[in-house]
Amino acid sequence: NMMTVEKIPDQYKISCYDQRMQLLKGILDSVICIRDENSIKIKAHNEILANDIEYIILSLGLSATRISSRIIEMEVLPILSTNTYHSFSVNPI
Repeated sequence: NMMTVEKIPDQYKISCYDQRMQLLKGILDSVICIRDENSIKIKAHNEILANDIEYIILSLGLSATRISSRIIEMEVLPILSTNTYHSFSVNPI
């Protein structure tokens, strides 16, 4: 469950392309994602994890547009450790 993960260990970030792609697929299966016809939006609950996810995305040759937003209602997402989340829009280059 990525909601309890604080960071991605370095050995996963520097693994081979196929392993990093599998890691990204696992992230997509376990975090809040919105998929549309042209992109995937991923939300991370802390900046360290957001940096790690962005690193994985870019290392796979994909583009990532990152937006940090403040959460208005903490009751909706009580598991988050901060009141800011980081969202990525991921597109092929």
